[in-house]
Amino acid sequence: MTGVIIVLIAAAVFLFVFEPFFYVRKLPNRFITRKQVRKNELNVLKENLLDSIRELDLENATGMIPKEDYHKLRKAYISRLETINHELGGLGKPDRTDDIKKQIEIDIKIHRKKPKIAVEDGNSLICPKCSAGNLPGSNFCSKCGEKLS
Repeated sequence: MTGVIIVLIAAAVFLFVFEPFFYVRKLPNRFITRKQVRKNELNVLKENLLDSIRELDLENATGMIPKEDYHKLRKAYISRLETINHELGGLGKPDRTDDIKKQIEIDIKIHRKKPKIAVEDGNSLICPKCSAGNLPGSNFCSKCGEKLS
């Protein structure tokens, strides 16, 4: 009888300790739905595309990129932004492409005005330009020379 109780207690302890290994959580938080995760992913993609367009416009303004490449890349970025806005449920219907394009241009103008700042990551500052880690209190990036403060 005591042997059975010991085996049951050992099994319960084993299951309690190793229970997290039996269940794989695909979401970071059980209260976040897949739809919310996808929306967050799309917003990150949208911000990255807006950054890319801003950098592309700067390269065009400084003459670092040929005009035909500039127009081709900008058109591709705008097209990708349209699909992201459509998936986010932004303006919705595909027949309203003029409204979507106007909204994208407004987003680009707003994004251009946002200052890029260094992000503090634990014991280092992350450069907004090259993503290199720098010592806390640094004024300039040690890799690319970008102003951090």
